[in-house]
Amino acid sequence: MSTRFSLMDQFKVRRSAKDARRFARRSVRLQGWIRSAGDFAVQSCVVVDMSPTGARIRVESPNHVSDHFNLLLSRHEANGRRCRVKWRRGDALGVAFV
Repeated sequence: MSTRFSLMDQFKVRRSAKDARRFARRSVRLQGWIRSAGDFAVQSCVVVDMSPTGARIRVESPNHVSDHFNLLLSRHEANGRRCRVKWRRGDALGVAFV
């Protein structure tokens, strides 16, 4: 009795994080501001790319950004988008909109 295996059966194939996204991100390069909960001060950032469910942002001091914050796309915006940090790499943060 012969059993046939495909290449997929022999090697565990992983999908990259980019392939696992439900929505594609689009490059936006927008000035943004981060406001931590209960704080009036803001930290400048650049929104590199964005999708309906999240974004990648760059900040000068990523270690000073809390795990939950509001992302403002206008300095005069009242609330912005509530975000949760999903990953941190160098000066970049991947965030999910919550």
